[in-house]
Amino acid sequence: MNAAHRGETAATDVGDGFKMGRRPGNPPAGGWRATAITDWMPPSCVQTTFSVMIVATICLTVACQAERVPDPPGVVRNSIGMGLKLLPSGTFTMGEAQIDEDRLFERHVVTLTRPFFIGTHEVTNAQWKRVMGNVPSDGKGGNQPVEQVTWDDAVAFCRTLSELPEERKAGRVYRLPTEAEWEYACRAGTKTRFSFGDENNPNSVIDAHAWYTYNSGTDHRGGPGGHDPKSTHPVGTKQPNAWGLYDMVGNVFEWCSDWHGELGNGPATDPQGPAEGERRIIRGGCFDSQAWDARPACRGSSDPTRKSRAGGFRVAVTAPEGSVPEAAGTGTK
Repeated sequence: MNAAHRGETAATDVGDGFKMGRRPGNPPAGGWRATAITDWMPPSCVQTTFSVMIVATICLTVACQAERVPDPPGVVRNSIGMGLKLLPSGTFTMGEAQIDEDRLFERHVVTLTRPFFIGTHEVTNAQWKRVMGNVPSDGKGGNQPVEQVTWDDAVAFCRTLSELPEERKAGRVYRLPTEAEWEYACRAGTKTRFSFGDENNPNSVIDAHAWYTYNSGTDHRGGPGGHDPKSTHPVGTKQPNAWGLYDMVGNVFEWCSDWHGELGNGPATDPQGPAEGERRIIRGGCFDSQAWDARPACRGSSDPTRKSRAGGFRVAVTAPEGSVPEAAGTGTK
């Protein structure tokens, strides 16, 4: 992050070229019968086998029921199973009002005039593979967030997803969120320093909301004694924010559409960022970030050509004219 601009603290290089501001979870008919099984299996094994079968049946039933749980109001599923939350238009205060290490976090009023959809989760490896055909990430789990993608890679994913027949039919054109949209979504109507509270030392609270440096592994590279390296984790395993969005802070940094530049200090409507620049905005912190990076106002930036095991993204879609969010409690405060 370029520390020269007025909307952030002095920059700390968190690795991989990303910079962030630093602080000042009856058998069926024809089925096996126990008498038949005991002809070739000891009784203890029979009991164990049936116990395993019962547990497996229960797990399968629970899994099926979980899949049938309806999405919250305002969430739609696209053709690749990605959840999209419809957020309302609104006005909010972007940035922070405080002096820290001689740097000013500018606060200014921002109005977003159009409702928009945003991914309820960061884009996963499974979703990326379905659209792009590969898995570029270091962490290969299907439900882990995709990483090792450049800004251009993220834009290409959005473009390719938009071209799928089902998405074209639905009229969804995918893109990266603007920096203002990202902060608006992260704040979820709150005005506190963190979207989950206003304490100065939020480590005891952030644990429930984010994968960050103190809960994502015991050390950076692994080490003696079987220490686990810090890494990404499956999306949606921490608590969502008030608008039902998961991992808005922690897990992976998220690319935004804007070039990096100074934040203004006057009112702004649908800001898009500078027309050109050298670095793109990243937001949200990652699995190796400090709690301080979990602030909705914390800004970062990176060379758009750089790939990182800590860098991913989520998608946004401008809602059609006349769209009205159905979910209660999505208004700004």
